[in-house]
Amino acid sequence: MNLTRLEEFVLTTNNKSQPLVFNVKDNWRPPFKLKILHLESCHIGSNFPKWLQVQSELTYVILKNVEIKGTIPEEWFSMISSNLTHLDLSNNQIKGNLPHQLVFPNVTKLFLQSNLFSGTIPSNISDLMPSLQYLDLSENHLCGKIPLSILKIKHLNILVLRRNNLSGELPHHWNESQMGLRVVDISHNNICGKILSSMGFLGNLSILVLSNNNLSGEIPSSLQNFSIVSMDFGGNRLSGNLPSWIESDIFMLRLRSNLFNGIIPKKWCNLYKLHILDIAQNNLSGDIPNCFNNFIALVDHNTSGYEPIENYTENANIVTKGREYEYDRTLQLVTCIDLSGNSLTGGIPIQITSLTRLGTLNLSMNHLKGSIPKNIGNMRWLETLDLSNNRLFGSIPRSFTLELSFNNLTGRIPSGSQLQTLIDATTYKGNPSLCGSPLPTKCLGDETSDGPSITSVDDKQGGGDYERIWFYASIGLGFGVGFWSVCGTLLLKKSWRHCYFRFCDDIKDRMALLIALRVVHLKMNISTGDVNSPFSRDVNASLSGKITCYIGNVSSLTHLDLEGNSNLSTKNFDWVSIYIHVNLKHLPSSLAFLNFTSLHVLDLSYNPFNTSIPQWLFNLTSLTNLDLTSSNQGGKILDSFVRLERLKYLYLGVNHFSGSIPASIGNLSSLKELDLSYNKMNGTIPESFGQLSKLVKLYLLENSWECVITEAQLMNLTRLEEFVLTTNNKSQPLVFNVKDNWRPPFKLKILHLESCLIGPKFTKWLQVQSELTYVILKNVEIKGTIPEEWFSMISSNLAHLDLSNNQIKGNLPHQLVFPNVTKLFLQSNLFSGTILSNISDLMPSLQYLDLSENHLCGKIPLSISKIKHLNILVLRRNNLLGELPHHWNESQMGLRVVDISHNNICGKILSSMGFLGNLSILVLSNNNLSGEIPSSLKNCSIVSMDFGGNHLSGNLPSWIESDIFMLRLRSNLFSGIISKKWCNLYKLHILDLAQNNLSGGIPDCFNNFIAMVDHNTSGYEPIENYTKKANIVTKGREYEYDRTLQQEKSLLVRAIFPRKNSNIVAKGY
Repeated sequence: MNLTRLEEFVLTTNNKSQPLVFNVKDNWRPPFKLKILHLESCHIGSNFPKWLQVQSELTYVILKNVEIKGTIPEEWFSMISSNLTHLDLSNNQIKGNLPHQLVFPNVTKLFLQSNLFSGTIPSNISDLMPSLQYLDLSENHLCGKIPLSILKIKHLNILVLRRNNLSGELPHHWNESQMGLRVVDISHNNICGKILSSMGFLGNLSILVLSNNNLSGEIPSSLQNFSIVSMDFGGNRLSGNLPSWIESDIFMLRLRSNLFNGIIPKKWCNLYKLHILDIAQNNLSGDIPNCFNNFIALVDHNTSGYEPIENYTENANIVTKGREYEYDRTLQLVTCIDLSGNSLTGGIPIQITSLTRLGTLNLSMNHLKGSIPKNIGNMRWLETLDLSNNRLFGSIPRSFTLELSFNNLTGRIPSGSQLQTLIDATTYKGNPSLCGSPLPTKCLGDETSDGPSITSVDDKQGGGDYERIWFYASIGLGFGVGFWSVCGTLLLKKSWRHCYFRFCDDIKDRMALLIALRVVHLKMNISTGDVNSPFSRDVNASLSGKITCYIGNVSSLTHLDLEGNSNLSTKNFDWVSIYIHVNLKHLPSSLAFLNFTSLHVLDLSYNPFNTSIPQWLFNLTSLTNLDLTSSNQGGKILDSFVRLERLKYLYLGVNHFSGSIPASIGNLSSLKELDLSYNKMNGTIPESFGQLSKLVKLYLLENSWECVITEAQLMNLTRLEEFVLTTNNKSQPLVFNVKDNWRPPFKLKILHLESCLIGPKFTKWLQVQSELTYVILKNVEIKGTIPEEWFSMISSNLAHLDLSNNQIKGNLPHQLVFPNVTKLFLQSNLFSGTILSNISDLMPSLQYLDLSENHLCGKIPLSISKIKHLNILVLRRNNLLGELPHHWNESQMGLRVVDISHNNICGKILSSMGFLGNLSILVLSNNNLSGEIPSSLKNCSIVSMDFGGNHLSGNLPSWIESDIFMLRLRSNLFSGIISKKWCNLYKLHILDLAQNNLSGGIPDCFNNFIAMVDHNTSGYEPIENYTKKANIVTKGREYEYDRTLQQEKSLLVRAIFPRKNSNIVAKGY
């Protein structure tokens, strides 16, 4: 109150559990005039307080992490502008635009990072702040282009604009007048175009971070002119060869997730200060250089990284242990080499094992071969080693060890999992309280015998000997009672004995009636007009057990169908006049009196045989149709099939067959349809396939094929119309290696290739397929563009197109009409440009549209809301901007999913979306949406609503329905209390309200969330062709969940997040 002469006031706190709070009256006017004000990590109020607004003589201001929300009056900026030299308002939730008219002639340091500022950067910033040395506007919601005038600030030392929504190209005309610039960080924006060669004039530039933008082209060689120590260009579309001119002082080189090709330059062998090398997910080839042992910083811990730069903390995303983590202050402690996701060949250089200070080594998803270096265990700092998906062979080196000695570990040493192989007692030395194998110390209750003690289940339960005695006694008693109650009765009662033998004779006579039978259906469902049926009625009977040997007498039988799934019932034994449904659990190795001389069709599908194919089956030489689908068959596919030379239809899918396809398959010259899908086959596809000239349909889904497909396997398949081939062999994918000028003899209608390698170019043999109606080319490593002529050629007939998970570039075709396309999946590619403005005219039949995870820009076209049959709309993770489409209406009642998350959409959520009555998943997270959630959404059938990471405000919606599975509203501006009406959300699995302005108590009825109590309460039904994704903060880190987001068989993600809402009070405290 009486500090009338106070000029400098500096107060910070490190008490995170109970921060210091300023609680002064709103109309209080302080008696002092401050020149220096530094408040940090305390609470001065959600509104910018009045007592600060009257401080007019300030020259140095830090109000960092003081929980200011809302806007700051422009009058205050105007009042202090002439004297101010240092302004830091970082780590608050300040909204509004940057002041565009005020001049701050003396400001040298401006830190506004981690707020909610929006709008554009002042176009004349060099005139408004001519003395700027440090400018940090990162982690806001700024948009528009980077102004050219930023290059006219002569004394600029640090420029940080990361994590905004900036677009356009990098500023031109960097020049020598900015020689003082040491840091440029414009990462995580939407910058496009090329990296400019004029940046080479920045001779003192040491940190250049342009990651996660849309930059293309090559890295200009002029960048070798500056003193680079950290270069991060990851997550762009840069191409060409890797720069060989990188200097030896570099600390971090991160070029992952681009389009670089060529080899790793041997000149990099001199990067002796290198701590982080990340060139994963490119198109690199060749060998790994054998000079990585020259990376001295990864050998000698005394070789430090670069000197930290004042007022700048570098961030980088590093993939380790299979997850991507963001490092900032601890980045200098990270050591990592990541070469994964390329096409590198050769062996693992032994020199790499000398990098004893390396923490992460990832060489996965390449074509490396040979053995693992024996002394790889010398890399004692290694925390993560990933060699998966290569062609390595040989034994695992003995140098792999686990060292737990000299700790205070207690209890029994586990004997399962990986620890089962660690039999060296020195691993556990110096832990006196450990016991069990391989230590000589026995655990309490162990037997005194040598070796590890094995306790049987019986012994654990006690009284094992007595239980065994009773067990065998029970068997004897059961046998005596069962046998003599049946057989004894037949021996003693003559009348019963006669009835039994008459019953057996009757059965044999009835079987004899089948001699003249031509078609027998013993199948699961009632027939609806089948093959030449002589029966007067179709009945679904119930049989199970063994096939009787007398059925072999049916010499005139042409069709035998034993498909089924039920139980034995002798009362439906009238085989002559009914269809029978069986569930056969035993397929005999031989059939007595077998005489199926005329059998053409044999259907044994959907029976739990659990056996291999019996030899008698190959005696049925008249067979034309054999169906063993899902009959629990195993073993290898035998050469004996060649004896069934009349076969036209062979279905062996959904079984346990293993090994290769026999080369003799080519002798089945009459074969029209072949299905080997969903087995465990892991061999090659023989060249004799090319002899099946009559083949029309070929299904080879979900096996572990490991071979190369050439013209030989496809040469004579002139009638082939349906070709389906997928592989689950990640270590050695199937490769199509056909000549560039090869023209196939077939015209396909259905083509499904997945998880194999047909790229990198869109091959010529595909370009001539003009009659396609159904196309899936998913994860087949196509790179570059697809000719528009191909789209034009197939457009009229196409109904289904899936090109997802490739690296296809270019624009979407804007003129072609696809009148019959119902499903279009182009996600996870590099498509750019805009979405077709007249998409409803070009693709009027669309039901599923997924363009997610590309580089599309521009507005969402209004015509998208005119596609009447649209069921799923997924546009997430692009660079779309503008507002949501208007005029959603009842004609789109079929729309069930709308996911436009992770874009730059602004404006409000439209009340017209309430017309989408069947909408169940609405994901609009991580955009720039504002305003309140419209109450009209209660008319939808919402089960998952994710609006996190926007600027939405107002009260939380109280109308949320009880069926909701996930409600995620984190990182917005919601206020008020948590509605008590939410107490009825009994199916809720995820509730995330963190980072808002909520107040009041936490309702005491959360125990009504039954799904978090009873594991039998399931989530929503998965929706075909859509995988929901959400970011969940757990254990202090944010993880993205997708396929595991919903509970299926076990509890996976169930959480409540109300934290960082400053006024919420827990009841009872």
